[in-house]
Amino acid sequence: MEAHSRLAAANVMHGMILGAGVAGLCTALALRQRGTKLALYEAAPEYRAVGAGLVLSLNGTAVLQRLGLLEEAVTQGCVLERMQFTDAQLQPISENLVGHFSWRSGLPFLAMHRNRLLNLLWRQVADQVHFNHPYTDLELNPEGARVRFA
Repeated sequence: MEAHSRLAAANVMHGMILGAGVAGLCTALALRQRGTKLALYEAAPEYRAVGAGLVLSLNGTAVLQRLGLLEEAVTQGCVLERMQFTDAQLQPISENLVGHFSWRSGLPFLAMHRNRLLNLLWRQVADQVHFNHPYTDLELNPEGARVRFA
């Protein structure tokens, strides 16, 4: 099976994204907000939000703000005022008062579980995801791209 991405008539961009993880979902949402017709292809057979905790620094929360999702993300996570780094025995190495940067930028440092972030993004683009599509080959050409799936 193959899929094609190309510039179509009426200057509407058509695209595809391989992978429906955090990066793929954010990219899909950003492109869709700009009028791109696209599809996401995911190798997994179904949606499953897995992972552990993560910290979104100012650049990550800036992306969520531009996508219109920051307010909801804040309700799903914990705004950080400070971060402490430790060694393997949990002895402090350093501490960063990230609240200062948040105050200056107007954006939070945000700790949240990856599942919550994925679910937040997923709800925005779920209708564009095609599961069970591991790709085997990617060919780029002047007209666009061609992807072959297993």
